[in-house]
Amino acid sequence: MTVNRIGSRIHRFFCSTNFLKASCYIKQGEKMIKGYIIRDEFISVMKNSTSVLDWMEGRSEYQAQLAAILIAPDVIFQQLKTRFQYRDDMFLVPDKITYYNSLTQRTSTLEKKQWHLVLSDKAEYPFLYELKQLQGTLVLSEIDL
Repeated sequence: MTVNRIGSRIHRFFCSTNFLKASCYIKQGEKMIKGYIIRDEFISVMKNSTSVLDWMEGRSEYQAQLAAILIAPDVIFQQLKTRFQYRDDMFLVPDKITYYNSLTQRTSTLEKKQWHLVLSDKAEYPFLYELKQLQGTLVLSEIDL
């Protein structure tokens, strides 16, 4: 997928939903991060993730709900904090992420520097989407708790 196709998707998505409108731009440079929005939930951010985008597009259940955004790394946690501050199963602060899954009754706290993020959609239990940093490349994995 080319940057132009991604940019076109970004424009259409944000204009139709106003989701994360402040981040509706493409930033050039090495610190560019690509993120995915699925079912109106920002579930992951990743670097150099064309193969992940292809994987997601290949999953029919995501076809109509997938949008890609490019966002500066220093903006991402503030955007997530704003987006999810009123959720009762997840709490975000700038230095760490505290996550609570009411189904499994488990709580985890992750430091921001770990670039390790877990978000879940209440309607999608027991599926969680987990972001891990592996050898400098951020990848998406799906786990079942």
